[in-house]
Amino acid sequence: MSAELSDTLNRLRLQDYLPALVENGFDSWDVVCDITEEDLAHLGFKLGHRRILQREIAASRGVLGADSNGPSPHTMTPPENHDSQSPASPRVEERTKRRYRRKPRPDINAPQKPKTAYVNFADNLRTDPAISSLSFVDIAREVGRRWQALPPEQKHTWECQAARDMQEYEAQMDEYKTTENYRRYQNYLKAFRQDQFQGTRSRSTPKSSWWSNFKV
Repeated sequence: MSAELSDTLNRLRLQDYLPALVENGFDSWDVVCDITEEDLAHLGFKLGHRRILQREIAASRGVLGADSNGPSPHTMTPPENHDSQSPASPRVEERTKRRYRRKPRPDINAPQKPKTAYVNFADNLRTDPAISSLSFVDIAREVGRRWQALPPEQKHTWECQAARDMQEYEAQMDEYKTTENYRRYQNYLKAFRQDQFQGTRSRSTPKSSWWSNFKV
C-alpha cells in the first residue's frame, strides 16, 4: 500500500474505505485513479463519498472544471526559485498533469460477466444479519478473514460454481458474437479507438451517430 493513497484518503476523510480498497487490489493512488463507478458501488462507497473521490481523481488528472475544496497535491506545482544569488540551486521539476483518458461505453446488449467465487461468497455472507449489521469496513475485513479460513473443500465448491458460471457466460458470448448488436458494438469500438489514436473526433463518424446506431 502506498503512503500517497493513505494520505489522500485521510485528507478526504475517506480513510474508512482504505482496507476494502487495498483488499480488492486498489493499493496505490495510480490504481485508484482508474476505479470505475461500478467498482465504487461494489466496494460500498456512499454516493457523496464517491463524488468526493471522483473530484479528487479528476483534479489529479488535470481535468478542467474539477471541483475541489482546495488545491490537490497532485496538481500543485512548486514555486519557482527567484533567488538570483543561487542560480545553480536545483529546481524541482513540475509534475506533469495526467491526461484524462476516456473509456468506451460498455456493451449494454452483451451477456453479463459472472461474479468471481470470492464475490459470490461475500454476497452470501452478507445475508447473515450478524454480518450485514456491521460497518462496511468491518464487513470487508470479516469476509476476507472467513474466506482465508475457509476449508479447501468448501472453497473448491465456490470456485466450481464460479467456473460453471463462466462456462455458461462464454457460451452465451459465442452466441452473441453472431448477432448484429455485436457487430455494431465492434464498429463503435473501432471508431472510438481511432478517435483516441488521432486525438480528435472524426467528423465522418461522430460519437452520437455510432452510439445511436448501437443502442437498439
